[in-house]
Amino acid sequence: RFFRVENRVHTLEGTGLGLSIVRNIIERHHSRVNLVSEVGVGTTFWFDLEVCEEQKITVKEHLQVDTSQTIPTDSATASNLSIS
Repeated sequence: RFFRVENRVHTLEGTGLGLSIVRNIIERHHSRVNLVSEVGVGTTFWFDLEVCEEQKITVKEHLQVDTSQTIPTDSATASNLSIS
């Protein structure tokens, strides 16, 4: 949802969708947009996002290689090779 409030003080052009888009993105990250506003001074918007530690995995943990078979080097035999 988005609402546009008429503001005769400012003559800036725009669609007014910026905060609505930001709010939807931030809510999908399980947070919210906060604001502090003072007439004649301005408005400050902010949000917090959780920081997650990146999981590091090695290829060795997730890749199992069957070394009992050899891969043929000629193209005729290689085209009949099935990988499962």
